[in-house]
Amino acid sequence: MSLLDPTSGKPTAVTLDCCIGRHELQADVWQRVGGAELADRILGGYSVTVLAYGQAGAGKTYTMFGNHTAPNAQLGGDEVGLIPRLITRVLRKFADKAEAEPGKAFTFRVEMSSVEVYLDMVFDLLSDPVAAVRVLDGDKGPVVQGLTKFSVGSNKEALDVVNSAFLRRRVRGTGMNQASSRSHVMVTLHVWQTLERGATKLTRRSEVNLVDLAGSERGRTRKADADFWKGAAHEDHAVAAKKEEEATSINSSLRVLQSVIKGLAAGRAHVPYRECKLTRLLYKALGGKALTGLVTALSPSPDDFSETKNTLAYAREAKKILNMVGGLSIAI
Repeated sequence: MSLLDPTSGKPTAVTLDCCIGRHELQADVWQRVGGAELADRILGGYSVTVLAYGQAGAGKTYTMFGNHTAPNAQLGGDEVGLIPRLITRVLRKFADKAEAEPGKAFTFRVEMSSVEVYLDMVFDLLSDPVAAVRVLDGDKGPVVQGLTKFSVGSNKEALDVVNSAFLRRRVRGTGMNQASSRSHVMVTLHVWQTLERGATKLTRRSEVNLVDLAGSERGRTRKADADFWKGAAHEDHAVAAKKEEEATSINSSLRVLQSVIKGLAAGRAHVPYRECKLTRLLYKALGGKALTGLVTALSPSPDDFSETKNTLAYAREAKKILNMVGGLSIAI
């Protein structure tokens, strides 16, 4: 694709795996990002991570979650996002395999959890009430202490968990979005598969991390937000101060994530995972053995050219990362 500078008129060529227009449906997004293929890889025992990145108000949350209020959301629903589509497809794949294997030779267990990173603190979105949790160093990477997990075996059970996490995440009205995400949200599937063949028993353990990153807030985004509050009938300075703190924290964590991506792409010995909670949680996804994809959400407005250019530069660096998956080097 070509990115046209609205001031100079100069085009910049950008190479992407695919480009999805604003008029395309959620089903088109699912197909273009290879959702069905990801489900097959999960069935094969691979860990998978999908992240959505972009400026505030560009459509990341709709792409990942869709319209969570759509009744009886199933795979064919027009407004179902990547997260519910992938989860329900995976559960169906597992159920079909279990039914096809004679004598219950194949069994599976899927547990779900969800956390948000808000002001560089991690919160368990499925605990009652939502509570802060600690991130500890485990033998194979970071571990969230006391994380709430729900076992799911049906679409309804899984979608109930997704909706619960969605409704509990922190949002706030801004100049760019009436319900702007103020935190990074991660929905995780913890998967166990067991296949028995005579005296041989094979167990596979994998994780699926689906991440809706909070939107970057620079330039026009921040100006629009300032204008939004100046025009408010009852301006609340305490709320405005909190919004500024949130925006600063979001941008800071995204800068660390960018540093991590650049470090991995350059093959540096030291990568700053520990500089913020977000990158600590993404350690195994970015630098481990997961199949990882990045979905970038862009604004078509000429006023957002600078932010769009930065987002595409971010994606270009991410594509240089090679993860070792089953002995194969896989480009993000």
